[in-house]
Amino acid sequence: MSQESPLFAKAFDLQVYLFTVTGEFPRSRRSVLGRRVEESSLRLLDLLLEARKCPPEQRAQLLIEADLELDRLRYSVRLCQEIDLLSRKQGVHAAALLGECGRLLGAWVKRYNQA
Repeated sequence: MSQESPLFAKAFDLQVYLFTVTGEFPRSRRSVLGRRVEESSLRLLDLLLEARKCPPEQRAQLLIEADLELDRLRYSVRLCQEIDLLSRKQGVHAAALLGECGRLLGAWVKRYNQA
């Protein structure tokens, strides 16, 4: 992934990190919250890849969907931290990765809207 844009690299790093920490959730929480976090991170990456490859007239809608998915993921991660499924350190690291993805996605949306 060395030639990928920073957004794709960060989204992939986020996905790897979240899959690692959700694997440590208790079984009773893994099936609901762990799965939701994992599926949301996969959906985010899918939307970003689709937006990169799609015709320009479809890109705006996919970027909006990606931004919405990022928000869903933020709230799911926050919930995991609030109910102690993530340690403070894990939550801070996940929030930093989510924030960086948000900034990079916002820059892409801004660039696309100016074009």
